[in-house]
Amino acid sequence: MKTSLVIGQVWHRRNSPELHEFVYNHMWVALDLADEESSTLNSRIFSLGRAQFSLFTIRSRDYLEQNSQKTIREKVLEKLRIYAPDFTPTKIVLLTTPRLLGYVFNPVSIYLCKGPGGETQVILYEVQNTFGERHLYLAQGTSEPDGSGETRFAPFEKVFFVSPFLQASGSYEVEYRESSSQLSLVVNVRQGEELRIQTAINARISEFSGALLLGQGLPSLLSGWFTMPRILWQALWLARKRKIPLFPFDRSKHPDTIVSSQKSFFVKVRLFLLRQVRGLRRVER
Repeated sequence: MKTSLVIGQVWHRRNSPELHEFVYNHMWVALDLADEESSTLNSRIFSLGRAQFSLFTIRSRDYLEQNSQKTIREKVLEKLRIYAPDFTPTKIVLLTTPRLLGYVFNPVSIYLCKGPGGETQVILYEVQNTFGERHLYLAQGTSEPDGSGETRFAPFEKVFFVSPFLQASGSYEVEYRESSSQLSLVVNVRQGEELRIQTAINARISEFSGALLLGQGLPSLLSGWFTMPRILWQALWLARKRKIPLFPFDRSKHPDTIVSSQKSFFVKVRLFLLRQVRGLRRVER
């Protein structure tokens, strides 16, 4: 996959203790990290880094170590040398939401690491919660490349606190499929034998252009401004359901978790709402 626009939907389903699901339209940029230092993509509509003002931007400091001066590709390769030392990618594609007028909240940024045949053999997931933390997971392919574009990945342990409605335990199960025009990603959360959470991305791959980004992508990417408010809204909806337990936020001490040095406005709002909901539930008891 070369640098492209990925246009589609995100589907999320919580199976227990209360069924809850939603679907949102969205657009991502799939950035071949070999293009990261190229100026050919830069325009008044989209740019890499901070070389010039543009409507949409992707900045290295938004990914992995925020204080590092290295490129995103250099930082990803560092992680691969640590966590997958026997794997050398031929290409790395970052699937992410760019900043729009300087703002973005990415619940997850996905690094698709390709093998010699072009298949995605390793995926790095940079998961961000609403409490100012981000965590890196690695998924390793379990099937031999067969040209189908589909890869199944070995389950990996869930250790990062994302939601007060789900414990930081269990395991992730991942399936990924990519063709020249479509991609799909399925991520399930299983706790014991129970399938708790299902999430899927289904999207079409389109050639990258500023005109397409502005014309078709702007409505979807405007939704990126509402990602955090939507998370807060869904959390409040679930909080109304008295039979859904609340789990206390516990600041991660895992070595693969990065804690932001500053709390954003929405982080402060989330922590405030969580305290209020817990207080109301104690009063009701």
